[in-house]
Amino acid sequence: MPAKLKPCPFCGGTAIVKKASFGGRYIQCRDCKILFALSGYGNADIDERIRDAWNRRANDAVETQS
Repeated sequence: MPAKLKPCPFCGGTAIVKKASFGGRYIQCRDCKILFALSGYGNADIDERIRDAWNRRANDAVETQS
């Protein structure tokens, strides 16, 4: 089961995984529209990797804002 996305570290908004026109994936905040992408086109586990990376980055940003 894929990891649930944490809120955007910049605005607290809802993040979603979107499919890029070239076939890759990226995450975008619905509220502030910030984008987050990983390289790895054609990689079977890209959805899981990008979700994990987003959630780690979200943790780092929240910790530095406190």
